[in-house]
Amino acid sequence: MMGVKSWAIWRELRPAQAGYALLVGVAAAALSINAAIRCTPDRHEWIVFGVLVTCVLIYTEASRPIEREWRTLTDSPHLDVHAIWVFAGALTLPPGLGAVAIVACYGYRWLRVDGQLPYREVFGIGSAVVAAFGAQLVLTLTGNEQFLGTRDLRTFAVVVAAAVVFLVVETTLTTILVPGSVDYAHEAASVGLGVLAGWALTEWPPAMLLIIGVTLVLHRSVLIRQLRESARSDGKTGLLKPDAWHTAASTALGRDVDASLLMIDVDHFKRVNDVHGHLVGDTVLRTVAQTLKAEVREGDLIGRYGGDEFVVFLSDTTGEDAMAMAERIRRSIVRTVSHSIVDISVSIGVAARVRPNQGRLDDLLHAADVALYAAKGGGRNQSAMSTA
Repeated sequence: MMGVKSWAIWRELRPAQAGYALLVGVAAAALSINAAIRCTPDRHEWIVFGVLVTCVLIYTEASRPIEREWRTLTDSPHLDVHAIWVFAGALTLPPGLGAVAIVACYGYRWLRVDGQLPYREVFGIGSAVVAAFGAQLVLTLTGNEQFLGTRDLRTFAVVVAAAVVFLVVETTLTTILVPGSVDYAHEAASVGLGVLAGWALTEWPPAMLLIIGVTLVLHRSVLIRQLRESARSDGKTGLLKPDAWHTAASTALGRDVDASLLMIDVDHFKRVNDVHGHLVGDTVLRTVAQTLKAEVREGDLIGRYGGDEFVVFLSDTTGEDAMAMAERIRRSIVRTVSHSIVDISVSIGVAARVRPNQGRLDDLLHAADVALYAAKGGGRNQSAMSTA
């Protein structure tokens, strides 16, 4: 019993998150067992299964140098392309055998590459299995249980519908557990390649070698893009690092007539770490970052400026509007974090440029810092304003 209590899932996730992750796993297991009991694959389906699993093994081994290169530079796992093989299996294999293929796909990668915490891999398998069953339900309801690679428009429309269901289910399940972790364009592209892989499996399996080659190129391109993002982004919150934020904000300031800046500080953050531990403190920082992303506009620039300090550059925003936004952000952060993690408050310094096209970013930062000091000196959990 003590072994179960020591599992990483209880340390890394809140009770509701852990329960949700386990529920997805149980649902996937129930669906798989029920399908396996009724599954009687024929010779052709076993051949397709063997080819698909062999391709997964070849791809996993071929992509290991890419994975090693990534891990020499960062501890973060980059986006994978499992949806290609998973969706191809959903199209071409009966549900029970498809679930076995998914387990083989994720399990072999875990053994040879990832080695990440088991609960994460189990959740990945569970969400993929549930999404695959959703796609297979579309095929069943439209009378396309046996995917034979036909090329008429009706079959194509059915396959696209199944792909959409798969994409929506998998990304939704993942986003609920880890908000902001899904690259929707990348997932959609992977599912699209999964359609081609499904046709290749049924029509001409040697074409799978071409798909493996194309996928390896995409894998490396994702690595390069993520390395660039990693150089600019703070690993803990996903926000811009100070230098990257300063460069982007300076550029934006040069083209904006009105500009404002928010400097946000979590009140008594050291006390949170001391009383509740650094894992809770890190969760607070991530939640604050997610709340900021949800509250500001798409063109605004958010950065992590220090341990528990954040900065937001507001393009084309007057001081009055910036103050109203600051208060909305302050209330939203307090409500979101206090409801789900621990009671906190934040203080916000607001700075606005009073002379269009004049003043440097450092002047705005200094004014926001002065305003933040006034907000904290006035009792915290409030916003104060200054001008530059």
